[in-house]
Amino acid sequence: MAESMNKRGWQALWGVLLWTLALLAPSSAHAIGLLVPTEQALPPLAIRSHRVEVQITDAAAVTRVDQVFVNHTDRPLEATYYFPVPPGSTVSDFSLWINGVKTPGAVLEKDKARSVYEQIVRRTQDPGLVEYVDGTLFQARIFPVPARGEQRVEIRYATVLGQVNGLRQLRYPLKTGRRTATLLDDFTMTVRVSSRAPLQAIYSPSHQVAVSRRSDHEAVVGFEDVGVDLEEDFLLYLGTGQEDVGLSVLTWDGDGAGGEDGYFLMVMAPRLEATEAAIPRKAVTFVVDTSGSMTGEKIKQARAALASSLQKLRGGDLFNVVRFSTDVQPLFLAPQPATPENVRRGVEFAQGLQSGGGTAIDEALQVALQQPVPGGVPHFALFMTDGLPTVGETQPGAILARARQLAGATRVFTFGVGFDVNAALLDQLAEGQGGQSAYIAPQEDIESAVVALNNRIAYPSMTEVRVDYGSPSVYDVWPRKLPDLFRGGQVVLLGRYRGAMPGRILLSGQVQGQGVTVAYDETEHLRGGAAASQVHDFIPKLWATRKVGYLLSEIRLKGEVPELRDEVIRLGRTYGLVTPYTSYLAVDDSELQGGQPGQLATPSPIRHRHIKYNFEGDDISGELLKPSGRMIKLRDQAQAEGALTRQDNLGNASGRGSVATSVEMNRLKQAEANDKANATRTRWVDGKLFVQEGETWVEQGVDRKKARRVKVGSAEYFKLMEERPAMRKRMAVDRNVVIDFDDMVIETF
Repeated sequence: MAESMNKRGWQALWGVLLWTLALLAPSSAHAIGLLVPTEQALPPLAIRSHRVEVQITDAAAVTRVDQVFVNHTDRPLEATYYFPVPPGSTVSDFSLWINGVKTPGAVLEKDKARSVYEQIVRRTQDPGLVEYVDGTLFQARIFPVPARGEQRVEIRYATVLGQVNGLRQLRYPLKTGRRTATLLDDFTMTVRVSSRAPLQAIYSPSHQVAVSRRSDHEAVVGFEDVGVDLEEDFLLYLGTGQEDVGLSVLTWDGDGAGGEDGYFLMVMAPRLEATEAAIPRKAVTFVVDTSGSMTGEKIKQARAALASSLQKLRGGDLFNVVRFSTDVQPLFLAPQPATPENVRRGVEFAQGLQSGGGTAIDEALQVALQQPVPGGVPHFALFMTDGLPTVGETQPGAILARARQLAGATRVFTFGVGFDVNAALLDQLAEGQGGQSAYIAPQEDIESAVVALNNRIAYPSMTEVRVDYGSPSVYDVWPRKLPDLFRGGQVVLLGRYRGAMPGRILLSGQVQGQGVTVAYDETEHLRGGAAASQVHDFIPKLWATRKVGYLLSEIRLKGEVPELRDEVIRLGRTYGLVTPYTSYLAVDDSELQGGQPGQLATPSPIRHRHIKYNFEGDDISGELLKPSGRMIKLRDQAQAEGALTRQDNLGNASGRGSVATSVEMNRLKQAEANDKANATRTRWVDGKLFVQEGETWVEQGVDRKKARRVKVGSAEYFKLMEERPAMRKRMAVDRNVVIDFDDMVIETF
């Protein structure tokens, strides 16, 4: 009974933890524009909203910032607005109107700005601004900020984008620490890009952005969030070039001393614009489950998804539709051209789909994958099911083996509808054939998911993609099997290298059925060194995140092999990642057994710092909790012996927890921006992992007993940072931090 409870507990907790851990981040957020009351006893004012619009034209960027501050006191306040101006920028406008009069502002140069920064740090006891102390500062006096009212501030500045490894880099500073400002509502970032040279890579490692490519020369990048922690600067990289497929590389060499192998991130992006004749045709087979469980809204949505997808095919494309339940019925014996007449027949076939019978997954896959497809035409199979195999071959291993034998070069994309699917089978089927798996919850729209994927793969640019680094020094590259390149999209690779990153890279693949190889000759700028340590320190954690996702998939397939498990544990501990085996969670004292740290009480609920989860079997719900009591940290899942087991959810084939695990593993394997979900108890800063111990952030591996204590805001504190400016990034982690810098251990308080 206890074992069963443990299993259900781990299954639910792992699924929920990974699905919703982003909600655990502290509810405050921070932004660089501060409104600081003259009255010393008052903290900087809270921020209602923070909206940023950037217009980039080639290398020039004009940034407009719109902030609304809130005075929560019962009296009017006099305050000063401070805005750290990025290096090389010019403030072109500052809009603040009080009683019909525009308030003037002034830019403070380095020495005066340093003095102001130090005063704010001393006043707030928050080191968030120390990274900017050598910059310039815009300042404006504001009076009155109305009692229980708001003050809107707008500032506009122009800058020239810097070049990093051949990429233009936009950095919008957000971090000012955890105590200096609170965002009550929304943060919105909109970047409009216009470039004379064709745009290639458009990539943000800091935030999950949406990219809309209007043409090869125009794009819009957007990010929006509400009430979340924004203490990491917004970074955006832009690549341009004349090649049909652009290739950009960023590297990170640690401290540049050569003691650690390097990390790299590569972005491959095909051009968006092409003539109709230059766009390769494709073959798409839609394989649709019409078993009895698809009755009602599911079958209606499936019909609509098919009809919509068929009507968007290009004239040169080929297509087929395969319906399956107890039996299997294809529309055609082989994919046919998407002529108006054939598309009409396909839509009629889709509209006539009726639900009923069992689920013959194996036979449906055989029919779809054995079809004859013309040579040189990429074939995509979109496979949708809402159940487990019940007719014919029902053993997942046998189904998977036969599918891989028959598939050849066919890319398989799977859709699991609901929770009664074999998520492990669908994951392995898609991943082994160069596709992806997706899952549609019962309340979600099937049509939207299918149409979105169909749109994404509508225009293949290069298939059977391979990268030749010309050197054995490159290793541990993820993903192992490269996906196809599609017009308007891009592929991000992450890997390691020994010594120096190779200077010549070959990209090859199939275009219009012909083999194509493109050489990219880079120079010594691929060697990151100390500068890259500062700029690209996000790469190691991203690499580790992806590797963990793939290792968990292997554990799911092969079982808990000790080597795989140990590597997941090592990566989790080294890079601060939440995995089934490593956990950095805050838990109330009431959850301790006998007051012993590291032991969770059973049965559930399990409490985190902000959210309480209750689970009963597969039923999961959550409610907000306020932080209370002393918090402890679990460094290793093994410490939670009474409540969690390790592999249950990875071993389960179906159910809500299994689907949640599949969704999370896919997210890890496709990670392109650092995961904020892990930031609650760990932070990856300047290539170092910091773990929170009580109120203090401790750099991993540092002996705290040897630390020299330095008070935040003291003369010694600022002298240290003036003498060792490279310390600032780590010193700015928080007020209480322990770091080891050049063999000198410092603890701030």
